[in-house]
Amino acid sequence: MRIPRLTIAAVLLLAAGPAFADDSDIPGIGRSGAQWQRSTDENPEMKPYMQAPPAQAPMTAPVQPVAAPAAMAPGDTRHAALKDADQLLHQAEGDIAARNRQQAGTDLAQARLALQNAKSAGDAVPASAMQHVVVAEHDLRGGQYQAALRATTGAEHIVESAQ
Repeated sequence: MRIPRLTIAAVLLLAAGPAFADDSDIPGIGRSGAQWQRSTDENPEMKPYMQAPPAQAPMTAPVQPVAAPAAMAPGDTRHAALKDADQLLHQAEGDIAARNRQQAGTDLAQARLALQNAKSAGDAVPASAMQHVVVAEHDLRGGQYQAALRATTGAEHIVESAQ
């Protein structure tokens, strides 16, 4: 049984009919310029993402302000900054001993930053602690693990004595 080519073409044309439909039924197809975006009525799937107007508070008695939490004493801040630097130096010491150069370098840089922050806050940070950290970073970049370990240990002892 042979089906003529004209019949096959007619069947395919009828099957593909919706593909050749007019595009005017697509919302927003004729928009241009500032009106190009659809309005919220035409775009219901975006409603969960749109901000609702703020709810009006009921008229009640005025709210009493809550007291701010007490700030830390300056001595506590100094102690916390030096404690953070001491902890970072201890971590760097362990990383140097484990020959983890990248993590040790990060810990030393953070310890140096903690010491600088404490100094800029007005704390009495010994300059020799900062020098030891800089020497440790230099030795670590040069691959001299033992020298970096000694410098880190020295900085750690200086920071501990300053606490």
